[in-house]
This record gives sequence, C-alpha cells and structure tokens, in this order.
Amino acid sequence: MEAIKANKAALNKLISWSSSRYNESKKSDVIADIIFRVEKGEDCTVEYRAGVYSEGAHTGRYKSKWTGGAYTLEIKNGLATIRNEVSDVVVPNKEVLQLEKPVRNTYFIPAKTINHDVEKYGVPVGVFQVLNQDLHSFHVLFEGVVRHLAKSDCTVIDRDTVSFSEREDKHMAQDIDINRLPIAEIATLDYIRNPDREGTGGVYRGSPAFEALLSLAAGNDTAEIYRQYDEAWTAANLKDNFQPKIAILQYAENAGNRDRRFISMETLNDVLHEQPNCNNYELVYVRNAETTTETEAAKDRLNNRLFEEFNADTLRPRNYYGHSLSIGDVIVIVNDFNDRSAYFVDHGTDFIKLPDDFLSREMSAKIYNDLDIRQESILHDNIRRYEAENIVALTDEAMQNRHADISLYYPRIFEMADRRGAIMDMDELGYEPAQIDGFSDDFIMWRAKDNEQDTFGFDGWDAVRDFAADVKTLLSNYTIQELQDRANGDYTVIEYGNFDDRAVQTALRNSGFHIKNFELKDMVYMANFTYNGQDMQRAVMSQGGTLYVSAGSRIAGDLTRHDFTPEEARLFNEFEKEHRNIKPLIVEGSDNITVQGHTGTWYVIEGETIDGRNLFLLESEQHGDEAAALIVDEAGNLVLDDVYNGFDDYREYLESHPERAEERSFEVAQEYEPIPNRYYEPELNIDGTADELFIEARYGYVENPEALRRIAEILKQEGKDEEAERVGYMAEKENEDTSLYSVAQMKLDFMDGQYTGVDDVAISEGLNLSVIYETRDNAVIVSLSRLDVEDDANVLYTGTASMTFEEFKAMNRADFDRFVNEVNAYNMVEQERIEQDERTQEIIIDGHTCSQIDEWQSDNSSYVLGQDIEDGTFYYVRAAEGEETFEYEFDSQPSREDVESHHINFLSERDIDRQEAEYGADGSRAFPHLNDEPQERITLHIKYQEPVIMNGWQAETDTITFDSKESMEEFVSGNVAYDYLDNAIRKKDNEILLYAENANGDVIWGTKEEVNHGDNENLQVQSHKTFELVEIDETLPPKDQLKQRLENGIRGVIDSENFKNWLSTGGKLFYNNYSFRNAMLVWLQKPEASYVMGYEKWKDFGRNVGQGATGAKIFIPLMASEKYKGGLFRSIKGNLNEQLSKDPTLTEAVYRLGTSNLEFTMNRANHLVGFKVNGKEQQIFGSDDEAKRFIDRAIIGKVPTGYTVGTVFDAKDVIIPEYLWVRSGFTKEEIATDTKGNPIKNRKGETKIINTPERQARFQTDLDTTIAAKDPVKMQALFDACTAASERKGVPVSLASKENDKTLNDGSKGYFSRQFSEENPNGFIVIDESLEITEKCAVLLHEMGHADLHKNLEALAERMGEDKIPREMREVQAEATAYAVASTFGIETDTSSFNYLAIYARGFELQDFNKSLEVIYKEAQTLTADIKAELDIRGLNLDLTEKPKETLDKETLVTISTKYMDFAAEQGSNIQAALTELPSLVKQNINNPELMEVLKYQKANLDNRRADVEAMLTGIESLNKADTREQQDQFINILDTLMNRISGNSFAFENLSERYVVIAEQARGGLKVDFENDPKKTLEAMKKDYPTLAKLSEPQLQYVATSKFISREFVKLLRNNPQEFVDRVTERATLLPKVAAKNGTFVEVNYCEQWTDKPFFENGTLCSPKIAETIITGSEAQARGFRQEAERRGEYFPYTKCDMTIFTPSKDGGFISLNTRVEIGDGEQTSLKEHLEKECKRGTERKEILANFQEALTERANKNKIRVQDVHDRPQNAESPANEVIKEGNMTRGEWSEQIQDARAQVQEEAQEQAAEKSKSKNSRDRADE
Repeated sequence: MEAIKANKAALNKLISWSSSRYNESKKSDVIADIIFRVEKGEDCTVEYRAGVYSEGAHTGRYKSKWTGGAYTLEIKNGLATIRNEVSDVVVPNKEVLQLEKPVRNTYFIPAKTINHDVEKYGVPVGVFQVLNQDLHSFHVLFEGVVRHLAKSDCTVIDRDTVSFSEREDKHMAQDIDINRLPIAEIATLDYIRNPDREGTGGVYRGSPAFEALLSLAAGNDTAEIYRQYDEAWTAANLKDNFQPKIAILQYAENAGNRDRRFISMETLNDVLHEQPNCNNYELVYVRNAETTTETEAAKDRLNNRLFEEFNADTLRPRNYYGHSLSIGDVIVIVNDFNDRSAYFVDHGTDFIKLPDDFLSREMSAKIYNDLDIRQESILHDNIRRYEAENIVALTDEAMQNRHADISLYYPRIFEMADRRGAIMDMDELGYEPAQIDGFSDDFIMWRAKDNEQDTFGFDGWDAVRDFAADVKTLLSNYTIQELQDRANGDYTVIEYGNFDDRAVQTALRNSGFHIKNFELKDMVYMANFTYNGQDMQRAVMSQGGTLYVSAGSRIAGDLTRHDFTPEEARLFNEFEKEHRNIKPLIVEGSDNITVQGHTGTWYVIEGETIDGRNLFLLESEQHGDEAAALIVDEAGNLVLDDVYNGFDDYREYLESHPERAEERSFEVAQEYEPIPNRYYEPELNIDGTADELFIEARYGYVENPEALRRIAEILKQEGKDEEAERVGYMAEKENEDTSLYSVAQMKLDFMDGQYTGVDDVAISEGLNLSVIYETRDNAVIVSLSRLDVEDDANVLYTGTASMTFEEFKAMNRADFDRFVNEVNAYNMVEQERIEQDERTQEIIIDGHTCSQIDEWQSDNSSYVLGQDIEDGTFYYVRAAEGEETFEYEFDSQPSREDVESHHINFLSERDIDRQEAEYGADGSRAFPHLNDEPQERITLHIKYQEPVIMNGWQAETDTITFDSKESMEEFVSGNVAYDYLDNAIRKKDNEILLYAENANGDVIWGTKEEVNHGDNENLQVQSHKTFELVEIDETLPPKDQLKQRLENGIRGVIDSENFKNWLSTGGKLFYNNYSFRNAMLVWLQKPEASYVMGYEKWKDFGRNVGQGATGAKIFIPLMASEKYKGGLFRSIKGNLNEQLSKDPTLTEAVYRLGTSNLEFTMNRANHLVGFKVNGKEQQIFGSDDEAKRFIDRAIIGKVPTGYTVGTVFDAKDVIIPEYLWVRSGFTKEEIATDTKGNPIKNRKGETKIINTPERQARFQTDLDTTIAAKDPVKMQALFDACTAASERKGVPVSLASKENDKTLNDGSKGYFSRQFSEENPNGFIVIDESLEITEKCAVLLHEMGHADLHKNLEALAERMGEDKIPREMREVQAEATAYAVASTFGIETDTSSFNYLAIYARGFELQDFNKSLEVIYKEAQTLTADIKAELDIRGLNLDLTEKPKETLDKETLVTISTKYMDFAAEQGSNIQAALTELPSLVKQNINNPELMEVLKYQKANLDNRRADVEAMLTGIESLNKADTREQQDQFINILDTLMNRISGNSFAFENLSERYVVIAEQARGGLKVDFENDPKKTLEAMKKDYPTLAKLSEPQLQYVATSKFISREFVKLLRNNPQEFVDRVTERATLLPKVAAKNGTFVEVNYCEQWTDKPFFENGTLCSPKIAETIITGSEAQARGFRQEAERRGEYFPYTKCDMTIFTPSKDGGFISLNTRVEIGDGEQTSLKEHLEKECKRGTERKEILANFQEALTERANKNKIRVQDVHDRPQNAESPANEVIKEGNMTRGEWSEQIQDARAQVQEEAQEQAAEKSKSKNSRDRADE
C-alpha cells in the first residue's frame, strides 16, 4: 500500500473538489479535518463528498459529469487510510493510500488543561479540563453543560502526553463511583440500537459499552451496575408506549443524502431507483399529541396543519432541529405502541402514506423516548465526557462514529435552535429584535416592545441566554421591594457584580401575582401561584365568605393578601369538589350552582350576612328573573325558596317564625366554633391564629428562630403539643450548623416516618456516621465506622450505641456531638480484614466457585453448568426461568436431560404448594365454566319396509332426533326411549335402522350404506359399554398417560361403592384443595391415600419423604404471569392491535390466553378491550386501567395457561426424622448449630434445623376427628361453626318445631327455602329442633349443599351444560356433598341418596356424570374450607379442641377473603352497570321531577355502595397483611359490617328501581295500558301504523286479544317496542293453522312447571289436541313412577302445575276458549281428555269445546303439529327500536323495568295459584327443599 504525507500539499494534489453551492464543506475545510483526525489518531470512518455544479444534476433530473469525488478516511488501530470512491481524477493502482502521521501537529493539540483567556459567551476567564476537541475548539464542562471554546481564545497549560488509544491501558485498578458512571446513557443508547428485547431476561446486555462498564468495576460489586442498567433499559423500553405523539423525520445531514434531499417520491424512484428508507432519516422533532388521530381523513387534516405550522413565518419550537417542512420529509403520527403511520411529504401538500414497515424499530424507539437528534447527542456527550475525565474507553466504534457524525454536521443546527430559544425567552420578557437585517454573531441588538427607543445589545448569543437566565433568577429569588431597592441604587442585597441594572429593571417589569393551579397537600388546600416572578405555594384561607391567599414573606416584610377573583374562586370550587367530594364553597361571583330539590343551575346575585350567617341570593341561569329566586348558605344548603324580594323575604320569614330564629341561633351556636385566638406581634412578624401560624411555619414561611420559638409557645398553650414540638425543632434547626448533618432535622424526619437520619456521612477524615430510628424498640441507633485513610473501602473499626427516642429528642446538637465522641472513644471494635483473592475468570453458583463447562437454552429456560473448583466431584447448575433463577447441586456430572428433568420436577413441586392450594389446579375458581362442553344432539336415520302415509303424502324414509347417544341406543335395543320432545317411543316392525350421526355430521352408529337387515332378530346393534376401561399405553408421553388414567378413574367411579370410597378419601384431602382431576389421579394411583403434599411441603409439617417412596403424578397448572407490571396487558393489547393492523377486513381481533377458554377481544370501531369465556362476551372494559386491574385481580396467578406434571407423596410415605434440611420457613430457635454455635448448612444451601414437636404437631393425621355421637359439646361447636359459615354467605339458619312449620310437619328434617325476600335475599335454612345434635349437623350440611349449589339453578345448569337441574340430581349433589364433608369430622350421614346415582347413571353419557362429580367435589372442598375457617376464627382445631388464639392460617384467610372478594366483585359489577346506565336515564327524564328525585337517590345509593365496596377491597388487603389476631378480628368485623350495609343498600336500590318503574308506567300510559284495558280496540287502532296486523284474519286477531300467554309474555313490549310486539304476535298467529286440528281446535300451554330433567311442556307451546293428549297421558304415567319411587324411599315428589288454554272455532267465525290448569301427577286424572270431561260438565260453551276436543282426538297423530316459539330471542325480521340503548355486559333501564314488572306479576300470579291450591286440595305437600 502506497503512503503519502498527511499534509496540506499532498492532500491538495490528491483531492479534487468542486465549488458547487451544494457542497457540505470547502476543500480546505475537508483537508484540515483529515489532517486533524490523523493527528488525533482516534479510530473513525468519515466520508467526504464533493458536489456538482448544476441544480438539475443534484436533484437527479438529468445526468451531469461529476466534477469532484467521494473520499473515505478510515483510521483503525493507528493506521490511517484514504480511499477514492468516485472521481474524475484517476489514480492508477492507487485506490487506497496510507496517510502518514505528521511529525508535528498542525490542528490537534494534546491538551489536558487550558486557560480560557477571554470572557465570552457566558464562559468566564479561568482554567478548564479538556474533555475532547474538534478542529476549531476545545470541549470543556461549565455549569454541568459541555461548552465549545475557540482554540484561538485559549492557552494550553498542561499537555496530554498520553494518546487516546493509550488511555485505557494506563487505567489503574481503583474504586469506581458507580453513581457517576454513565450507565443510564449507555442503557438508553443500547435499547435504541437494539429495541427487540434480545439478550438475557429480555434485557439486552450484549453491548461492548456495557461490557466496558463491568470491566471498570472489576473488584467491585457489579450487582448495582446490573440493576441500574436493567432499570434504565426497561424504562426506555416502557416509555410512553400509549402516549400519542407527532414526529418529523428529515434526511440526515451527511453527504450520502445529498441526492435525496428535496425530491419527490416519483423522482426518488425514477432516478435513484429506491423507495424512502428510514435508515436515511434523523428524528429532528417529536412532541406529545393531545389526542389520538384514528381515521385517515383526520390524519390528512393533521398533516396539512403541521405543514402550515412548520412553514409559517414564525419561530419554530426551540426543540426543532430541522429546516422548514419540505418535500422528502416524513411526518409520523403515533396513536399507541402498535398504531403508527408515516407520511412522505410530496409535491404541493400531498402526503403519501408509507408502508407499515417503513419505521424501523430503532426509529420507533427514539420516538417513544423523545430522543431527537439533540437528546441523542447529549447522551453521547455525557459518555465521552466521562471517558475524557477518567481516561477510559467505553464506546465501541459504532458509537464513536455516530458521535462523530453528530458532532460534524449538527452543532450549527443546535446553535440555531438555542438562538430561537433565546429569542422566545426575550419575547416573554418583553423584548424584540432591533436589527432589521437579522442578527450578527458578534453583537445582537434588542429593543423593548413597548418602547422602540429603549434599545440595548449583547456580545454574542451566550450573553443573551445568560441575561434571560439572570432575570429568571431575580424573579425567583428576590422580592419586589429588594428589586426596587436595587433599582434605586441600594446594592446591599443585590450586588452590582452579580446582576446588571437592565436585568433588575426587566425583573421588575415582569413581577406580579398569578394563580396557576391548586393541589391538596396533607389535607390542606394549597394554591400554586407566581408572585413577583417567584413560584410560590400557600394555603387557601376563607374569611367572611371570601377566599384569599397570602403572598410574600413576613421576614422580608412584603407579606400581602390576595383575594380570589370570581374566576379563581370558580376554579378552586371545581378543584375542591373533585378532590374532596364535598359541596363547593359559594362566594360572590359563583355560578353553575346546583341546589337539592330544584332543577337547573343557579348563579349568585348578591350576598349578605344575617345573624352571623353568610347567605347568598341565587337566580336561575336558565330562566333568569322569570323564576323565583333562592337563598342558600355558603355550603349550598337551601335556606328559603320562592323568593321574590331578595333578603327581605328571609327577614320577614324570621319575623313570622320566631321559633325558627331561636332554633337558628342555637344551631349557629352548635355549628360554629368560637372564633379562634389571633396573635399579633409585629416585632416578630406574627399575625394569625395558631393554626395559621403553624401552617406558615410548617411550609417554611417563617425563618426567624425567635419567631419559631414564639409560635411553638403559642401552639403549646393552645394544647397543640405535637405541632408545638415540630415547630420547636424547626427553631432548633435554624440555630444549628447543618453543613454535615442536623440533629433537629433528624427529629423532624423521624416524626414524619423517615427512619434514616444520617446514612454513612463522613464527619471527619476516615470516620463515618450513621443514625437510624428503630420503631420496634423505640430506639435511636448511632453507628460509627473508622476507615482506612488509604483505602476507604477497608473498615478498620466499628462502634454502635443506642438511646430511646425520648432521650434523643431531649438532646441538642452539643449533647449529640458528645454522645458521638463517647461512642468513638469507648465502643469501637477492630474488624477482621477480608482480602480479595485474585482468581481467574470463573462463575459463582449456589455460593460455590465453579468453572463453566456447559450452557444451553431449552424452551423458556436457560441453563449454566459448572464444576466446583475446590471439589471437582460436585457440579452445580443455575437455571433461569424468566426473571427467576434456581440453583441445584449434583454429586456427579449430569446430562442436559437430567438437569432439565430435575428443574421441571422442582417447579412442579413448588407450584403444588404455592398455586393449587390457593386457586385450584384448573383455575376454575376464577372461571368455573372454562371447560364446559356443549350438549350433543343425535339424529337416527330410518327406512320403512313398507312406505307409510304422512300428512297426506307417501314417505319411505324418516329421522328421529335424540338428546343423547344413550337414548338412541335404548331405542336401537328395542327398549322404550325418549326423543328430544320427551315423547316415549319404541322401534316398530316396519322400521329399518340405517345409521346415526351427531351435530357435526359424524357417523357414530351404523354406516351410511343402506343395509337390508331382513327380520329384526338378525339386527346387529353396536353396544355402548358405559364403564369400559382402556389399557394404559406406556409408550405415550407421561401427560397423555395421565389423561388415560383419569378417564379410567372416572369410569370406575360410576360404581356407587367406589364413588362412596372416593368421596371418603376426597373429604380428607382438604388441605391441598386439589382439583377433581388431580384428586381422582391420586386416588387411582394410591387408593389408600389421605393427605398428600409435595416433597418440600412435607418438611413444613416435620416430615421427610422416606427412601424409595413412590409418589403420585398429578397435573400442575402453569398460571398466567408477567415479567413486569402491566406486561401481560401490553402483550395482549399489542397482539390485538397488530391483528387489526394487518387485516383491514377484521372487525374484531381475538387473543386466546394460553390453553384456557378465556379470550380477549378488541373491536375495530372503538378499540376497547373486552373478554369472553367459552365464546360468550362477558365484559367490555371502559379503559385500559380497568382492563389492567381486571388482569391483576382475576388473571395473574389465577388462570392456567397450560399444565405440567408433578409428584406428590402420601402421609404413609413420610417419616419423622430428628433433624430436617430446609431452605426457608424456620425460626431462630429451630436452627441446629455446630460446636462453635454457628448454623450448619449443606452444599445445597439448606440449613439444618431441629424437628421440634411444635413443627410435627402441625400435621394431625391421628386427630380425633371422629366425633362421638354422644359428645354434645363438640357437636354443638361444629353446628355453631356450620351456622356461622352459612350466615357469612348470607343464608341464615334457624331451628323450628314441626308444629309451627308445615314442611317439617310433612316429614322433612330440614330444608333450604328459595323464597328470596328483602330480609333473606339468598334464601334461608330451617332445621328440626327436635333432632339429636349430631343429626342436626348432618342435616345442616345437606341443606348448606343445597344453599350453595341450588340457589341459582340456571347458573348451575349452564355450568354443567344442562338445560335444567332435575330434583334427583339436586338431591344427589347435596347428599353426596354432605357425606364428603361430614366424613372429615367422622359423621356417618344417611347414604340412601346413593340410590339416586344408579338411576342417574342410566342413559347418561359419562361426561355428564363427570360434570356432577366435579360439582360435588368442588362444593365439598368449599364447605370444608368454610367450616375450617370458622373453627379457626373460634380458636378450635379440626377435632374441635381449643388451641391458642394465634393468627389465622393462610387457608382460613384465603377462604374468608375469597368470600369477601366474590361479594365485592359481584356488587362492584352491579354498581358499575347501574352507574353506566344512569346518565342516559337522567337525560331521558330531565323534565320529570318525580323520576329525577328517584334517580338522585339512586345515585347517592350507588355512590355509597361503591365507596363501601372500595373499603371492602382495602379491608381484604389489610386483613391479609395484619400481623396479629386482634387486627384480623377487627378487619373481619369491619368487613362483615360493610357486607351487611352493602346488602341493605342493594335492596334499597331495588325498591327505588321498582318505584321508578311504577312512576314511569303511570307517566307513560300508552299502548300497554290501552291493550290491558281493551285489547281488541287497541289492535284495531294499531292496524293503521302496523300493516302486518291488518293482514291477520278476524279469528287470529281474536286469539291475540284473548291469549293468556301473549298477555303474560309479549304485552310488556308495548311499553318501549311496539314493533317487536307486532312481530312476535303476528308470527305466533301465523302458526295457528299449522298446529290446529282439522276442526280448528288447538291447545296453548301458558305455563308449565319443571320437576324432571326435561319439562313436560315448554312454556308457550302450541299444539294439536292429539299431541297435547299424548304428552299429558305419558307425563301422568311418568309422574306416577317418580312418585312411587319417592314414596319407597320415604321422599316426596311434587306434582306439576300446567296452565293451558283450549281454543276452538265458534259458530260466529271467531274463537271460544277455556283456560284450565292440569296438575300432572296429583292422581286426579290420567289424561287431558279425562280432565276436560270433569271441567266441562256444565255450560254450553264448555260442552262445545269438549266436543270439538274429542273430535280432534280421532285424527291420526302428526308430530309436526307442535310449535315452540322462543320468547327470549327476537324474530329475525324485527327491527331495533330507534331509542333502544344497547350496551355490552350491562342491563338497560328498560330491561330492569321489565324484569321488575315480570317478577311482580309472577309473584301475584303464584300467590293466586297457591290460594286456589289450598282451597282445592288440603293434602297437597310442599316441596322439602323449595
């Protein structure tokens, strides 16, 4: 490689340059820069590019010959080369030339210290350390800012003989001040360079700069560097992701972008053959946007506004670092972290949207962090300054090059921005430029805006900036009087040398009083204001109804009072109302006032004080003087209304009501406290009440020690001891030397809860002091450390002494100094010196020094394997799981598989103890319906051997639909089966069975190929073996094998004896609270198991798992988690936004959480997040914060996203050793020590402890839990605990005698009543008082099972995937639950209920029975936990013996907290729904005073309930944090009180809702009322507006007018939605011809009870008489069978009430009808025909109806003549009403009204039915459990 000299002559010959105006630099400047860099020798790569002559060539419109060239200078490891890239000058075979460093430097001056010779630009004459230098200037640090000093203005004092590249080698090992390291700057730049979360733990730590930081700290603790780095990196990562922003990008200022500038997109593509590339741009401006900009139209308008803003003839913002917005620039609009749009500025005002991937991740990160080019430069400057000051190298080549580029191209741009800022500052101070032709750099002229003759100037821009800063200093630090004194020539306070006269005059012109805002501080309202240019804060005062605030200083003598203006008073009132939720203080000028009982808003006309009471006369803002005025007091309370003569009316009122005047005088005496004493001592500037003086002192407005001592005396004499003590310390502090520390300040800090007074402060050479306050012992501890002077990291001596807090408070500074000296003299103890061994590179794992031998990544875990250096037989592993780390020991080298298996098993065992015990293994506590399965529907295809006639036509094939596969198989087998209508059917000889398919079309029986079976004897049927077991496939993965075992176990449980044994085992598995599946797995693998726990958990109970023990494998949930607060929500929202961004056609984005059935959604229309369970929308969140709170409370740690496998061991697998090895959870007394008294630890880091009897006693396998039936004391204790557990759920328990309770008298031992009322909203339980106490417990457990499971049968049915929950199933569930729970306490309950299981198991799919088992098991768990918690609260063990009253254990807290939390969550949801609906109701009824009165009380009710719910949430948190049992009991009492209050308010709200409906109904009148009065007339009147009614025939209209079902179900629609009423009834009327018999007779079922698994009739059924007769005949037979079975077991089966109407044509062409009620199963009839024959013996119409009904029975049955209309779903053609309010997850007021009205109607109807029932049959029996 040829070399040339790096001098001007050689480079001038080499470099060819043009004189184009487009050149970035002159040729001479380029040569000088090259020589400077070569002389400096620092690694760099710089490109120098010449321009062209013509603009056309520059913009690329046509080609032109280059007249210059492109040259690249590269310096690396001291070797400098220059390369000619493109040039007209050809250098043969010399493409790369070496540049030799000159012998003597021309431009680079190796200076360490320089003297600034002249004061210029605000930098004084003086000596400075050189941080860096460029071609023309030295870089120095002045007042925390890097300033560039011209080399011509400086003299070198000390030259640096060490080159930059040699500095790192000369860096000697020394202690580094970590807090001075540029850690945050490096972390931020590292994130910007790599924002994609690469690296350990999601934080990128792979940068050379970070490695350099760590190397600097060699020998020091690097943990703090890691912490600060990770904190800064994460902060940059999370910065403003949801803050809307606007950014402007412009081409970077370098030669490479020369051709791209100011050309259109078309030219860029046609000439340069490229598209805009984000890497070519710099971020020149970024700011926060006020709102998001969603639509393209809105974004286009914003682009145009920005174009106008940045091309207007005004100053750009001071942080704008670019040219006017021009062609080629890019505008970026950011809505949130995943919604970014970039627009290319093209010709005119065209804005071309760039692709979504245009913005690089690096640029996006800069925008979010507001890291424009200037801010980035500052980060680089800080790093390079640290390098220069400490002679170290931190930056890599990329960072150096980046800094060099910014330093080369942007200083001038930064300077111009600073000048704009200076101009803005001067403008604010009242000055404008005085130079017409612009500013010169040498002298800048200004003039006052209000006086053109007042001109002055500055020598340079730094002087301008210094002047503006001086004025701000004067305004903030000096009073007006002091400024005025200085202006008058008094230099006592403001010296001349510090501020010139111009600055003082300017400060005086800009002084004044301006309130900015308010804040609530320490329960005191504070006003923030500017006074005489100073930012001040003072308490808001009130006197005589006038608000005011003080300003100035008593000490300075400029204390003044400022009365609020009306506008300021209004702003303050709004602030106070928002922050204290109290009525605003009314003053003169107040407006927008609301007064209780009066509509609209009011404003103050005048105010007057009468009888010491401040009163205000108000006038309506809506009606003015046309409405009567009001008089209110200053709190807004109504004093007098109907006022027409001002305050004279009030005086007249007092005269006519003298007793009221006396009452008012008494009220005033009671209401107002005596006027407080006011103290006035002018010599001390004291003027105010004791409270006012304390506030002034507290906030630093009093500085005179004498004044402070006097204020303390005043406070003391008024009984304000604590305030007096505080002010006394403040006075003490004023007389104290606080240079090192302040004893008085420590006293104040300790009073304020700051318990570190002094932290390692050097009080003399080598002696450090620390002072802390230990609240537990009420002691102040003083510690001294004597350090090695030569090595202050080496502590030679320490000493400690303590005193009581009272003793410390009595000390003054001299006393305390003496105490410290005594500690130094008598208490110092020599410390052992610890030498640092020098070691080779190594890793520390589990406290052992190891050599690393392997490292790998697997799934979400990373592993490091090391070998112990001291003992090579041991190996240690560190596993990282997210942010958690785990360490393990091995006594031989493990394989990777061994390590991973060991780690997974450890996590599984830990999760068993930590997660499943609290939440259940499948997370079902949070979402009990996550795994529900839909009900199946089976269709059987048949063929007739001989065609049949159906409905008048010939049929050869048919289908039959069944509800389950079992029912279909019963039919196939020839047995009686029930189809989906519950019709009893049996296979006929003429039918050939082909195949059956499910709802998905899958063939599940037979084949689709037609088979001729011949006679039925040869018919082969695929049998269904309900209890068939499958062989375990040992080749499958462990998890799949577990699933097979689970399925086998569930099948095996069907045997009732096995089920009984499993329940017995499950009843004892109360501690770990395992899920149903895991409990089954434990039972299958270890049938004799009782208590099972993980390996480590057994140690908590004084047990070790024995050698060779075999555990049981179970599923372990992997609960939802997040690495940092809000991380899961950000991930979810980011995914949803990305889906909507990528697919414009997508209307709703869906994100499934792991393997759960929970999905988060986002609608494109509003971008709100919601969630679904099992595909059903549950809630739409109103804000991101609401969604985050939901995730925190209901998702994190509660919802499983997947499962793994873990091992547990049974109580029979453990032993009781003498010692245990544990990691945590032990007390100091348990620690086993060696001969020296030191704790003993093993290589795993476990501590050896003594297995104390107390620890062993925690596990009570041999407790006397079998409670003897003749032990009434224990049984009574159990009964009381059960009663308390039930009542805590809101279900009271009472004892009654059979004589006084009909249900008990009918044979029941107890019952749960679902007759909900205001007193018992959740029902109640009654127990026979004559029962022996043991039996009372058993019966109560049974009824508690009913209360928990069956108070909401619809919810339970949905949870189990059933249509209804039949009575048999309910009894099985309750009795099985009672059996499981009672077995825990040794009570043998009546097991007759197990007979139900055999009945239930027949004809049901295994999965249905499995669902019932899940319900039973979960309820047994819940009841056991509830009772255990109540026993714990009462201080009883499980064996009901007393135990010490200790803090409640974790399980008890979890149980009761869950009850409270469920209640609070339910109430919170109801409250939020009502609050959401309330504004629209107010808007609708604003003109109805009665309704507004109801809504007002509802709002107050909701506010009170919401406050109580929030108090409950706080109380739950406090309960779980309470340290003592007394505190726990206190919080439990508080929570119970809150629950009762919320429940009472909830019923009060419902009463208000009912009142609202009544008032609204009365006010509305309308079609509903008309229809109820005259239905036929109303229908005729409606025909005009609803044409579909006109199309109905006269009989159809008569049916609509007389139908009891229509009146019951549809008439309510006439309130708000008459169109839907019309749609419903016309649809129903058109069904009549399809169901009627040939003679026109049909049956309508109005209402039918349901006591079987399927109802006999669905409500609203329309059918022919033949169908009705068939169904009732079959139902009667079925009911008789159920009744006989119930009587055999000593139970009771109720009859079914069925209300129906028979319609038949009349002779005049209309309808006649008979309404009747059939009580199916009461033994009075066997068919509908028999019932009608009894009912229709008299009356002509009745006989005609009976005759037509009997005639219709002679027709052949047609199963198509039955229709069931869904009354809950609207018809498809029904239109939504215009005023309907539709909200996700909330009930509208209309729905509330309907629900209330329906409930009232049903109650009235049932009352009438019960009265009729009693009069008809006295022998009817009430249900035992209803």
